[in-house]
Amino acid sequence: MIQDVAEAQSVWEDTDGRQHSLFDSSDSRYRVLTFVTTDCPIANACQPELSRLCELYSEANVDFYQVNSTQSATPGAAKEHVESYGISMPMILDSDQSIARRVNAKVTPEAFVISPVGDVLYRGRINELYAGYGKRRREATTHDLRDAIAAALAGEPIASPETEPVGCFIQYERKEHAVR
Repeated sequence: MIQDVAEAQSVWEDTDGRQHSLFDSSDSRYRVLTFVTTDCPIANACQPELSRLCELYSEANVDFYQVNSTQSATPGAAKEHVESYGISMPMILDSDQSIARRVNAKVTPEAFVISPVGDVLYRGRINELYAGYGKRRREATTHDLRDAIAAALAGEPIASPETEPVGCFIQYERKEHAVR
């Protein structure tokens, strides 16, 4: 277990207006959160793999979500992104960055596998398609997220519960502190 994120329950809305409780520990489903932006080339290059994983685990006990934590993201731009890339999973707008802060997401794309009880079991890259920023391989040599999901569903320990994601940094809004 990396950390527990099952704090107070919160509900977020996707681009279609449906509500989702991403950290709800009242059911027995795993959740995969992947942080993306509309303009990160690495996150966009991973969309086909994310679609394959969503399809692969469509009959399993796993819900997939993409989370856009860009403060300036609009519902229209996010919806256009979903349509342009054929994204089949819910896209959650996190413009207040509460979801990203809750799991301490750093870059896009960065994926999290969350257990039914709210524990983060895996955090990191989707695969090794990028060796570094601007250094794309012909094909991925590892499939970290897929392996993590498979291990979690099998009740096995995840071999590498944390990997280093490569991508575009999430720019967090600075919180102003009151001067007393």
